[in-house]
Amino acid sequence: MFLSNFVNLSTNIVITIVDNSVSEFFRQKNIIFFKTLDSTQSYALELTSKSKPIDKTAILTYNQLAGKGQLGAKWQTQADKNICMSIIGYPIKLKVGEQFLLSMTAALAVMRFLLQYTQKKIQIKWPNDILLDNKKICGILINNSLQGMYITSSVTGMGVNINQTAFEAGLPNASSLAIAEGKEFALDELSAELYQCFEYYYQWLNTGMHELLRSEYHTNLFGIGAINRFAKQDGSVFSAEVKGVDIDGRLMLTIGNRIEKFDIREIKLLL
Repeated sequence: MFLSNFVNLSTNIVITIVDNSVSEFFRQKNIIFFKTLDSTQSYALELTSKSKPIDKTAILTYNQLAGKGQLGAKWQTQADKNICMSIIGYPIKLKVGEQFLLSMTAALAVMRFLLQYTQKKIQIKWPNDILLDNKKICGILINNSLQGMYITSSVTGMGVNINQTAFEAGLPNASSLAIAEGKEFALDELSAELYQCFEYYYQWLNTGMHELLRSEYHTNLFGIGAINRFAKQDGSVFSAEVKGVDIDGRLMLTIGNRIEKFDIREIKLLL
């Protein structure tokens, strides 16, 4: 793989573009590739704060040094093994109260992407993980900018484990495509495919196919209709049946004879 550099005049940062069979696709879709980057999410957010990149501009790297996860957690990844991608978007008339649809969009995109390379079970784990055979293969992080009652811009970050086969002891439930399939994959080709899968569901979002997004999301939601274990912030553990996710992104659980709703800061679903 041959790499070439150019300078982004708006930021004076040297950017590396992949020059191979998918390089033209990257250029056409405005996928900006960095050989090394602290965080695709941070870079995308900085870019949107200084300018207005075209819709679906993507920041991509295979060597992320300081990845970000949900609620300030760190996203750990080995160099040149996985896909770290953040996509800048401008949802059309998406209300603040509907912003969890962006999470649904990204989750379904990652599922569609993975199912092209494995026949193993892929599910969505509320609120922002993708599971392969009940092990985490992807994390999703979304940052939105709001104005009045609408979302003006959004950055969707996706970290997908592709070729990493060894994980730190603190990540006992992690997996990757390489582990699942017993072989390595070409990251450039898979990055292009992931981007196209995101485009597919992003079109659903922007053409008002919201109920279809919700339906497909719930069809693939881990634990739905079953009794699962949850941990509260105080460390206590309880069991409840998963009923689904409401429009605000809160997990709906049947506890006793009533349905209660929880946001991501209140409980954690235990595998």
